[in-house]
Amino acid sequence: MTLLILVLLLSIFSFFIPLNINVKFTKKNNNENLEIKFITLRGLIKIGIEIPFAKTLKKHNDYFFHIEPKLEGGKNEKNILSLNQMVTLKKIYLKTIKNREIFLEVKNYLLKKISIKKLYWNSKIGLEDAAITGIAIGLLWNFKNILIIFINNNIQSENISYNIIPEFNKKVFETKFDCIIRVKLVYIIIAGFIGLKSKVKRVVK
Repeated sequence: MTLLILVLLLSIFSFFIPLNINVKFTKKNNNENLEIKFITLRGLIKIGIEIPFAKTLKKHNDYFFHIEPKLEGGKNEKNILSLNQMVTLKKIYLKTIKNREIFLEVKNYLLKKISIKKLYWNSKIGLEDAAITGIAIGLLWNFKNILIIFINNNIQSENISYNIIPEFNKKVFETKFDCIIRVKLVYIIIAGFIGLKSKVKRVVK
């Protein structure tokens, strides 16, 4: 009985453990890489998903992304599990469109529950024509400002840093994005139930 109560208390406690989601995207020359890490218990448990876009394949008018999920444990980030699989862009798009209402409902709920602990976004842009470079920089500044304003108005956030470095008379586009999103596990579980409820409603109709 005591053991059962202890397990129950630990289960309830685990629901309120914060989960950090670290999203990193880098682009330099022709190399692009997206990495997403789910970190909890002060870094003792890490689940990472890496998408090296350099390994992206085009076949039958569709793009195939090479996804490398990894389970890491401990502060040394020792690789415990590594799997490789390919996901098509068309499959992702069709699934998103099919479940659009569910995604929107889940998104609206989670936006109220998440917080951004860090957002770093630096870009370097340049074209051979200085005038066109100036226009491109202006457009990119507008895009970044609109996104940051949306984040500040809708999400609790801190440590936001972003910049654009111009490179005149030289063709270059580099960007580094590093963001840490924090949310409690209980909210992710509730979001899952919201999505399931929405899906059941749609099937019943």
